[in-house]
Amino acid sequence: MDDLISVIIPVYNVDRDILDKCINSIINQTYKNLEIIMIDDGSVLECAEECDRLAEADSRIVLVHQENKGISGATNAGINIAKGKYIGFSDCDDFMDPEMFEVLYKNLIENDVDISMVGYKTVYPDGKVKLRDYYKQDTKLNRDEAMRELLDNKNIISVVWNKLFRRELWENIRFTEGAWFEDCVVMHQLFYVAQRGVYCSKERFYNYYQRKDSVMNSRQLVNVEREIRSWENRLAFVKENMPELSVKAEEKIIKLAIKGLLNPEFHKGITKQEYINNTEKLVSILLDSTTKGKIDEMPKYAADYEFLLKYKYSFFAKNMYKLKKKVLS
Repeated sequence: MDDLISVIIPVYNVDRDILDKCINSIINQTYKNLEIIMIDDGSVLECAEECDRLAEADSRIVLVHQENKGISGATNAGINIAKGKYIGFSDCDDFMDPEMFEVLYKNLIENDVDISMVGYKTVYPDGKVKLRDYYKQDTKLNRDEAMRELLDNKNIISVVWNKLFRRELWENIRFTEGAWFEDCVVMHQLFYVAQRGVYCSKERFYNYYQRKDSVMNSRQLVNVEREIRSWENRLAFVKENMPELSVKAEEKIIKLAIKGLLNPEFHKGITKQEYINNTEKLVSILLDSTTKGKIDEMPKYAADYEFLLKYKYSFFAKNMYKLKKKVLS
């Protein structure tokens, strides 16, 4: 008999049609031995009642209603009660193709790895679909190779929802409650303990629904700063455990700071004081004594870096604020 897979779905105030599409896509997987764990994280009555209706429709669904703890707290609650030998995840507003868990499981077992992964498609409300750069063929990576790919943040990104994990990887790992970009905080820990490695299918079976109000889609300077903090957490871990890879995390932090400062889209919808505070935080990252040595190895960003530092006071205080006002007008 196929092993039990626990699929954890944190739910919070999602529209009924979107939630139904998500849960039905899991119910209708070709891989049937699933424990479908829905954690209702303090949703409004209508959403909570829809969770109840869905749970009544399929005996494999385990539903927990809890007070709001945020997505990290809800996901941890699911991990804590999961009975499966393997653990997968889904966001409550996304959906997956029917064969996703069958392929994830098959690849994990046949290739004797700790983590199995598929690609994803970004789906927009108007029906458009965008394909991100991804592997052109199935690829098996050992632990060190997988960590490098994770830090490159291209083919492998820090999300749990397109992956299947051996349960034992989570023995000493949980999400940090209240953290932003919560997957980024745990993913390097999981890859580090994945001694058997990672198998990456070339197929794209997960459908990532791009809501306009999602954090991942929010172009605000404060979210750039939050993402940088999550990467600083990753950098500290890598420096301690795999210092030879720390330059990749450092480069990512520099790139985020430069893009956040130069892109007017990130300056929308914030007050003057918020703009100043967040700008100062990003500038301080670029002024760090270790940054200069790294930027010499990043020709794509070197010119922008030199420009930003040359005009770090007059440019930000005058020209950038004028640009912000123009964008908001």
